[in-house]
Amino acid sequence: MCCTCTYAQTSVNVKSSPSKISGSVRDASSGEALIQCSVQLLDSDSTFISGAATDMNGGFAINVSKNGKYILKCSYVGYTDTYKNVEVSGRQKIMPLGTISMSEDAVMLEGAVVKGTIPQVEVVEDTVQYNAAAFRVTEGSAVEELIKKLPGAEVDESGKITINGREISKILVDGKEFFSSQTDMAMKNLPAEIIDKVKTYDKKSDLARITGIDDGEEETVIDLTVKKDKKNGWIGNVRASGGTHSLHSERFNLNHFTDDVKLSLVGSYGNTGNGGTSKRGNTGFNFSTDSEHLETGGNVRYSGASNHSFSESSSERFTGVKSSFSNSRRNNSSSNWNAGGDFRLEWKPDTMNRILFRPRFSFGKNDSYNSGVTATFSGDPYASGTIDDPIDQIESVVDSIRTNLNRSSAKSEGDNFSLGASLMYNRRFGNKGRNLTINVDGGYSSRGNERFNVSDVTYYQRDDSTALTYRYRTTPSSNSNFSAQVTYSEPIARAVFLQFSYKFSYNKQHSDGKAYDLGNIIGIRDSLASMGIGFLPYDYEDWLDEDLSRFTDTENSVHTADVTLRIIREKFNLSAGFTATPQTQRVDYDYQGLDTVAVRHFFNMSPTLNFRYRFSRQHQLRVTYRGRTSQPQITDMFSMTDDSDPLNIRKGNPGLKPSFTHTMNVKYNNYMQETKRNINANVSLNLTTNSIANRTEYNEETGGRISQPENINGNWRINADFGFDTPVIWENLLVNTSTSVSHNNNVSFVYQDHNTLKNTVRNTRLRERLDITYRHEIFDVSLNGSVSYTHARSTLVSNSNMDTYDFSYGLSANAQFPFHLYLSTDIRCRSRRGYSNSQMNTDELIWNAQMSYRFLRSRNASVALEFHDILGNRSNISRTITATRRSDSRTDAIYSYVMLSFSYRLNVFGGRFMSSDGGRRRR
Repeated sequence: MCCTCTYAQTSVNVKSSPSKISGSVRDASSGEALIQCSVQLLDSDSTFISGAATDMNGGFAINVSKNGKYILKCSYVGYTDTYKNVEVSGRQKIMPLGTISMSEDAVMLEGAVVKGTIPQVEVVEDTVQYNAAAFRVTEGSAVEELIKKLPGAEVDESGKITINGREISKILVDGKEFFSSQTDMAMKNLPAEIIDKVKTYDKKSDLARITGIDDGEEETVIDLTVKKDKKNGWIGNVRASGGTHSLHSERFNLNHFTDDVKLSLVGSYGNTGNGGTSKRGNTGFNFSTDSEHLETGGNVRYSGASNHSFSESSSERFTGVKSSFSNSRRNNSSSNWNAGGDFRLEWKPDTMNRILFRPRFSFGKNDSYNSGVTATFSGDPYASGTIDDPIDQIESVVDSIRTNLNRSSAKSEGDNFSLGASLMYNRRFGNKGRNLTINVDGGYSSRGNERFNVSDVTYYQRDDSTALTYRYRTTPSSNSNFSAQVTYSEPIARAVFLQFSYKFSYNKQHSDGKAYDLGNIIGIRDSLASMGIGFLPYDYEDWLDEDLSRFTDTENSVHTADVTLRIIREKFNLSAGFTATPQTQRVDYDYQGLDTVAVRHFFNMSPTLNFRYRFSRQHQLRVTYRGRTSQPQITDMFSMTDDSDPLNIRKGNPGLKPSFTHTMNVKYNNYMQETKRNINANVSLNLTTNSIANRTEYNEETGGRISQPENINGNWRINADFGFDTPVIWENLLVNTSTSVSHNNNVSFVYQDHNTLKNTVRNTRLRERLDITYRHEIFDVSLNGSVSYTHARSTLVSNSNMDTYDFSYGLSANAQFPFHLYLSTDIRCRSRRGYSNSQMNTDELIWNAQMSYRFLRSRNASVALEFHDILGNRSNISRTITATRRSDSRTDAIYSYVMLSFSYRLNVFGGRFMSSDGGRRRR
């Protein structure tokens, strides 16, 4: 990459003392520094006078020996030339020019912008950019529906977003944070129609962004770019929906977006989440402002949810040749609400100093209730062929395999509060990359919780004996933390920097739990039957159980020293270093008769590597490596036995060692502008030594387990993803393919023939997805299909071996008809094969459709009729499998329903209304 800033002198006939011109060069859209740009002084006939190179922050300084007028010319590969008039009078020894912003060259990108055809994906350095106009979504859709259509993107039922296998932690709007880590606020509230581009990239921490020192705290984000015609005014949307099964959904948003000010008020409420089993609502206000010296931003928000669900599951625990089996049914209810705020203030009084302040707070409440029954067997209860429901028919199950029947329920209430802030100060010395940063952070949080547990267990191998447990626990806790960090960067050669960092952090956690064992009170069983869980006898305090009451005070003091060498060249960047971390942990612990104070000292070393090679702005290779040490919980290292739950007894292990994880990532991308082809590949490897796993023994008489943590080696996994996008034949016929391969070597302990042995499950998964899309001005059609193959083998437990196939193929279409009528539909068949449980081998034909109509003079109102799972075929059965357990579960959910929606758009720009088709009308 080459950037040239040129000064042309027009008048030099003034005798003067030397002056210095300083400034910085940055990308106009992203604000990122343009590193290693060449800055030159030229006279009026373009004769070279002097020059310098921008540093890691994009800054430069040039000595000027004569007074006069100059023209500043900046040039950079892929950017348009930028000019600025400058006059040197000699009255200032240092003349700060501020930030020089450069925009991408439209001619350079001409091959990527063809009239009538918009590329789906473009890549510039580390940023993958999706053009929203290339993905048609249904009328009135929120951003979530747009994200789901992006190549390589997945959004699961819980709202978790992954793109090309990487989880998204934040959503930005025009480069500014939008409700911090609350991605749902943007996904479910912002309208998709206002989005111009969707960018994904790894956002550096504040420390790395300001200082250039890589602290390994990158997070993958989505950055939404708002359409230019949606700025400099007010835009809003109100949508209300009602449907069958009493389902409903409402949302609103009001936004004001300009280059310098962004305001958003959003909210939503509905009960369509989690298959219609939960109600969720949120509302919040987000803002950001940007001026030459001051940037501010922040949000306040409120969210609440309630959930009522029923689930049933059957599982097999691999304890040996016979295994153990269990069946469970549970009713679950929960509710919670949370309020909070995050704020950001960044002050740049001049080019040398920067102050960043981030305060935060949150508070909330939650409660839950669940009840159910679990039956445990030492053999397969279905083996006889006469049992359909092992719980209801437990008396008909063979006596020799019946182990226990546990009727249990739990009720809890809690609250939480947190308050904290961080303050960062950065000082640059000159313009060669020398800078000092001081960063402090502190916070306090508290939690309160009270919980009731009832367990009524029948042991069939102990002459049908029963054991009733009724306990009430209170667990107040608090956490305070403080950290201070100093970082320094020193240039030691041209574009070579040595970076130092020292951080001290202190954390104190306090918990003083009380447990009341009420199960032995005379008549308690009858009281529970009549009043239910949650009542307290008047003399409950007399039943305080000191052994079951847990007191913990934990203090952690950590010193982290980091040394990094960073080399910046036109074609590559290299950072390599290591981190040393001495740590002291002190625990005051009182539980189960163990009253002790333990102090541990340990020392960790971990290397880091970050290498990036630029073939061009659209063609890059990046390799990163980081090693991390994880310490075991000190409470797991106490020599004690926790038998508070007789079916799940846990022992400590004083011999536990820390685990060390090696993480390497290789990322390659190449976007070819002339052909609009995009290639991206990612490979990640994780290997952990001294992993901590539970060694478990199974009690065949009671069905209980005794577990103890132990170190184990052999855990590693590798993932590889490959994506390719290209137009074919016609430029509006697009093909996208993504391939992923993963192998997981999962090592654990299994209980077999009265011995605990080491078992390895090797799980290989292959997945291929193909999308073919044809786009026209009034319609688009997509054919898509995917196949996934899973191959799992266990060294000791053949029951966990599996070879399964999951297929998916279908069609989606969107069309615009005369009279402002819109139609969209998608139909998909999902098939599963190879599962040992026949209920899992299914074919599901899922068909959804929507019709919408825009009306009123400005076409700002619309009505839509949505049909979900028209054929009623969607399954609510899922399976999970690990080295020690297989589980099949089913939940009650509503997937087939009809919704009628009404929405209204408010678009006001400078006293004018804008219609939905982009036309402006005077009020």
